[in-house]
Amino acid sequence: MPRRPTLRIIETEKGFKFDVPASLTATGKRERFFYPEEKEANKHAAAVRKAYHERGTKAGTISPALAEQAYQAQAMLADLGVSVLDAVRDYVRRNANAGARLSVLEAWIAYEAELVKNNRSESTLKDYKRDRKALPESFLKLRVAEATEERIGKALDECTSKRGPAWNRRLREVRAVLRAAISEDLKQVSTKRKDPEILTAEQAAKLMEIAFAEGCALPFALMLFAGIRPDAEDGEMSRITWSNIGTTHINLSADETKTTDDRQIPISDNLAAWIKGHRDEPILPTNWKRKYQAVRKSAGIEGQDVLRHTFASMFYRLHGEHETIQAMGHTSWKTTQKFYKRAVTTAEAQAFFMIAPAGAKVKKPRTLGVA
Repeated sequence: MPRRPTLRIIETEKGFKFDVPASLTATGKRERFFYPEEKEANKHAAAVRKAYHERGTKAGTISPALAEQAYQAQAMLADLGVSVLDAVRDYVRRNANAGARLSVLEAWIAYEAELVKNNRSESTLKDYKRDRKALPESFLKLRVAEATEERIGKALDECTSKRGPAWNRRLREVRAVLRAAISEDLKQVSTKRKDPEILTAEQAAKLMEIAFAEGCALPFALMLFAGIRPDAEDGEMSRITWSNIGTTHINLSADETKTTDDRQIPISDNLAAWIKGHRDEPILPTNWKRKYQAVRKSAGIEGQDVLRHTFASMFYRLHGEHETIQAMGHTSWKTTQKFYKRAVTTAEAQAFFMIAPAGAKVKKPRTLGVA
């Protein structure tokens, strides 16, 4: 039989010392305590003795199989510095919520329902539906409590060709779904949404000056004055060709757009001036991604779709509902009206669509006088 621990109190220069042997600690390591008063040390020792006694009386009820499982669990946790009890407590905590027992698929569908309930944008809902279908079935079958960061990463690597904007978007969505599943009030689905950030005509002009200096004015003009989505795995800049860019309109088919809806975007006079002389050149210059980030940083732009939002707001002020829906590729007026019917004056919108290369003459655009 193992020797019974003495659990003695020893007076030292540091105080009354109480040693707890490794066999009686939660960490499996020897622990040492010092108390200024002997009474406090004795109190701690009494608690340890009681726990030792209770463990001894209960030991007879533990089956050999359970004891073997406990031994194996302790061995697995040894290098992590975590006790078996701590690991079990963490597991119980993560599984205590009813939402944690849902499958990832069930939690995802419930989250989509909340998006609809809280009037989130159609594009957001489309992203969630599309990415749910892309995720591996094995991951969707996991319970929410089982969806660790490692499993999430493996699932995203399996359904996404490389770690980039699309991978990061899907990661944000997965985390939002999992957090909402174990949250009673679904705080992740906010009913409040900030208006999209847009540039003033002056800021847009400064941006184009910087882009011109970097040798990438053409793609920035397409994003700013035609609302082309920026380059990304699911962006439009990487797929657009000169065959899409006519003399009066830019025509994007479902193969080039993010939403798989056709878009027809009028080419304004100032955009025509930026396009002029470049039709024999590649639309995207060499080192495009580096230049794209450098220009955005110099112009103080942080949001991913600031240029597209700016175009939508300015375009709506001059052309109204129908043309804006067509140019933006929206399926209804609701999205356009909610986020792009901005407090932009007609004069500022006209100034925006007169931003052109140095020396180019551009007429003041006409307006429908949209309210």
